[in-house]
Amino acid sequence: MFEFRAVLEEASARRLVALITDEQLAELEKLSKELEQLAPNNVLNEYYNLNILFHDNMVTLAGNSSMLETYRRLTDQMHLLRRQGYNKGNGLLQPCAEHRAILNALLRRDPDAVARASHDHVMNGMVRLLAL
Repeated sequence: MFEFRAVLEEASARRLVALITDEQLAELEKLSKELEQLAPNNVLNEYYNLNILFHDNMVTLAGNSSMLETYRRLTDQMHLLRRQGYNKGNGLLQPCAEHRAILNALLRRDPDAVARASHDHVMNGMVRLLAL
């Protein structure tokens, strides 16, 4: 499931580079900053809900309804797995750094970098989960 999600997020991130407006990018940055504020205090429930919103917004903004529908079906099946991954390593801090890498690539409008950062972020979540 993680591998399939990584492919979906990579593809949507690549599409997003060409479509995202400055206002939409600012909204993603706002969500990322909120996540960064919650992470050091390990506020898991709020963090998790904002994280879901961050990722869902990225796929939504990519403008492919079929991809979004598939993404949502897949992520609905992964909630317990994704939450467990926050219990290892840097907990909530490492995913925040990975979100920052995604946003930095979006700011540069670099489709290869944003695709790679999005894919790596999902796969790193799998690695954190497997380490448990």
